[in-house]
Amino acid sequence: MRTSTYTISLAMLLTAAAAKAQMVPIGAVGQGEAGASSEPVYYFAGMDSAGLAVDRETHPDGAAQWSMFDDAAGAYVDLTAADTVAVGTEGRYRLTLTAAGTTAEWTCLCFAPQVTVDVARLDSVNCTNAYLLAQATAASPTYVDPVSGIEQTIGLTLGYEWTVADTLTIASADGRATAPSPTDSVLCIVRATSSAGTWAEDTVRLSAYAVSADFDYEVRGRDVPHEVSMEGAWSAPVEVELTQKARGSITAYEWMMGDAARLYEKNPVYTFQKSGTYSLTLTVTDERSGCSATSEAKSLTVTDSFVGFPTAFTPNGDGVNDEFRPSYRSLKSYHLVIMSRWGRVVYETHDPQTGWDGQTSAGKAPEGTYFYVAKASGYDSGVSFSLKGSLTLIR
Repeated sequence: MRTSTYTISLAMLLTAAAAKAQMVPIGAVGQGEAGASSEPVYYFAGMDSAGLAVDRETHPDGAAQWSMFDDAAGAYVDLTAADTVAVGTEGRYRLTLTAAGTTAEWTCLCFAPQVTVDVARLDSVNCTNAYLLAQATAASPTYVDPVSGIEQTIGLTLGYEWTVADTLTIASADGRATAPSPTDSVLCIVRATSSAGTWAEDTVRLSAYAVSADFDYEVRGRDVPHEVSMEGAWSAPVEVELTQKARGSITAYEWMMGDAARLYEKNPVYTFQKSGTYSLTLTVTDERSGCSATSEAKSLTVTDSFVGFPTAFTPNGDGVNDEFRPSYRSLKSYHLVIMSRWGRVVYETHDPQTGWDGQTSAGKAPEGTYFYVAKASGYDSGVSFSLKGSLTLIR
């Protein structure tokens, strides 16, 4: 702590209160007076921009001479003969005005109180909050009052401001602050500022302690030709790639795939085979700190099985309805047989993605009525289809 004490003979001072108005502080952030002091005490945020000026409105006449009291010499030392003077050093300054053979003097004290951060640390931490603590000292200006001869101290107050990870600013009257428990290593800066405007800073680095959970998922390889789609839903089998976006020192992952499965890999891939709407969540844990977190749920819908056929097609090569094929989704097995009206098989397939283009081994099938028989099963247990009907080939 820095404390300065200045002593001066009473013979050097004017005791008239009105005399104080002859000095104007430049850059002062406050003025303090204690006891029965006959002179003002100015304090500044820094001495590099501090100054004093003659109040010419109050005293328009007189040649100015500034001086500063030298403790070692026990006397004033002249500084400059001008209306203003730079205050580069703490201490007692004197203004002498001389006009028509008359001399008057005024004095003041100038200070830039120093601030020191004595304590800056993490007080405690849990999975939700980190509790920060700082304590600082402001060196209050001390001087001997020229009237009473009593040592006086200008009392200063302190305020604190914490900045956490360059994003969160917390004002504090007592140096204590509560911040979210970090999921990554973060730097905290505390600034202690005195009522004089002087300040000091210190830093505290917080290690990762808490965790947070988030993830994305992506459906892989679902560009299936001619499959009937549903907005926001997928046809089985649905292969899903899960990517964790958790933060913190994660040591364990737990994925809940609705009621379908529970997984423990970091970035798993899972295939849904049954229809339904699944609520997907990720829970992460830092076993060192004991903290865990669960993500918001994300929904995935797998459609139920379906298969249906048109009643006609036109294999004329115009690119529209050129094949007889099913509309379907979520099929596990499939078998289609198409026959002429006389019962001869003209087309057969086990792949719902392909269709009959109206060709037979003998060439183009003639226009007319044909018949089909189809059997299929879905991914849901016990779901099967047995369909038959007629179709018209139009050329």
